[in-house]
Amino acid sequence: MPLTLVPPRKGKSPNYRVRGTIRGRYINETTGTSSRELAEAIRIKREAQLLQESVFGARASPTFNEAAIGYIEAVSPTGTQRDMVIGRIRKDGSITPCLVTDFGSRIVDTINQEAVDAVIRKRFAECKPGTIVRNLITPLTAVLTWAAKRKWCEVPRFERPKYDDRRRRWATREEVVRLLDAAAPPSATSARIPTLYGRQDW
Repeated sequence: MPLTLVPPRKGKSPNYRVRGTIRGRYINETTGTSSRELAEAIRIKREAQLLQESVFGARASPTFNEAAIGYIEAVSPTGTQRDMVIGRIRKDGSITPCLVTDFGSRIVDTINQEAVDAVIRKRFAECKPGTIVRNLITPLTAVLTWAAKRKWCEVPRFERPKYDDRRRRWATREEVVRLLDAAAPPSATSARIPTLYGRQDW
């Protein structure tokens, strides 16, 4: 029996699931997306993968939860990197948004650029490129790279938005005076300020 798409249920997860039996192996997994088109593509890929495994032998296909736990235990990241992967427990007992809440039970081998784009639209729509790279792309790549070394998935290659986080700030008049006082004779300071700033209204 081929895999079929199971539509989202009201009040439950908004994502489609794939369900069915491939050569005696029962499958009931989330696609991780609410898009029918994307879910159908995942269904096709997953079915082909299962058929291939039935012929050439099973390849380990852990979920992202398993990969995340393995990565945390093996690498022991701290601070923000750890929080971005498995979240941080709030005072009310809930978990902050993280990669585990984004990808959870999804098979690591199915986490592709489309899946990442879906998370960006859902959780990072109002965020700057730098935030997306630090809080999503970098930690996700770290986890999946760890998983790839164990042959659980391919080496990840995700698009990285370009950004420049360098601070830009003009020096104040007082800072310029102190700088010039330290770099030139006192008599030259007042004469150099208008030239440096290109203005005469100080």
